[in-house]
Amino acid sequence: MDDSSSTQVDWIFPLRKTEPPKNPSAPHPEAEVYKKHEKRGIAIIFNQKTFSIRECSTRLGTDKDRDDLEDVLNHLKFDVKVYNDLTYDEIVEVLIVVSKMDHTNHDCLLITVMSHGDDGIIYAKDRSYPTRKLWTLFSAVHCPSLAGKPKLFFIQACRGNKTDPGITVGYIETDFNNEEKMYSIPVTADILIMYSTVEGWFIFSVRDVLNPVLLVDKYGSPKANARNAFLRYC
Repeated sequence: MDDSSSTQVDWIFPLRKTEPPKNPSAPHPEAEVYKKHEKRGIAIIFNQKTFSIRECSTRLGTDKDRDDLEDVLNHLKFDVKVYNDLTYDEIVEVLIVVSKMDHTNHDCLLITVMSHGDDGIIYAKDRSYPTRKLWTLFSAVHCPSLAGKPKLFFIQACRGNKTDPGITVGYIETDFNNEEKMYSIPVTADILIMYSTVEGWFIFSVRDVLNPVLLVDKYGSPKANARNAFLRYC
């Protein structure tokens, strides 16, 4: 991989400006799998190694991670574009360009950032920015050709300054005289964390969804078919 890749958005993928459809297409509401398309989709790698701000040290070893990830994504038939050491404005410019592309024939979108970070923020070359900035441009409103398709975001960065000391656990080797052997795992291993909505967005409780009073406006007209949609999947 050439570390001197251009920081300008000299985009290698075709940028086709199209009028967003009035009603973006999406899988059938009862579909169990996503629809396959002609192409896998676009994968962006933002690799931040060096920084112009004092609080961020050089990330040694990140180029190896970048190259390994690029190899995997190419193997998975993504159209991969790598950007090294972009400023915040340059990152936003790339995101805007990608959000305006026509993804109609793509399965999904994948964006990876490898950088320094903290809780809720990640670092560009010259400043920090909220992690949510990575995906806000790819909602169905801003990027209708990705409506109903997976939009995958992988962030390799710290989320605080704590370190995991690990814990020693044991297991019985039944094939060899029931001997107990020891090994270490992270203290935070085997934890799956899921949220009901993305950061900054409101969520209705089941009680709210099923309450007919909350589903009509001041004129008595239905606000939405949320209750019917909920019941259909119960």
